[in-house]
Amino acid sequence: MKLVQRQRGSISIEAALCIPVLMLLIVASSQVFSVLRVEQRLTNVAYNITQLVSNKIIMDSPAALLRLGYYQDYADQQLSSVAAGRASLTIERYNAATGLVELLLRGSGCQAQVPWPSLAVGSVVKVTLCYQADIPATKGWMKHIWPHSGFQAHFIQEVN
Repeated sequence: MKLVQRQRGSISIEAALCIPVLMLLIVASSQVFSVLRVEQRLTNVAYNITQLVSNKIIMDSPAALLRLGYYQDYADQQLSSVAAGRASLTIERYNAATGLVELLLRGSGCQAQVPWPSLAVGSVVKVTLCYQADIPATKGWMKHIWPHSGFQAHFIQEVN
């Protein structure tokens, strides 16, 4: 009678090499998707705020202009739900007829870097939203996926 002894717990060399690589890909893609989610939410929030403040009723109401700080809180809440960090919102209005730029809301550390359009007449609003995410405590090359300068979105809309 011949006894066949089976070896248990052995793993092939392919599995031993592929499993760590797959784990690394999963972790790396998770970080990349987190960065993309922050970028997408930043763009959506900046666009929504631009659409809200470019309404002529809001721009002509002093009481509504005093409540623009709520948009800062809204942006901070929306972006913090994706990744921890700090939002900063700057809202400016430009009157082409007079050439005056009026700062309606200034966020700390968020400078509007997009130039005003060349208009002969009209009034436009520029919304600049910046977000400095708290970079996750990752080690090695993974921490370089997150932009250290922060995220920025700019929109210019005619006041109508």
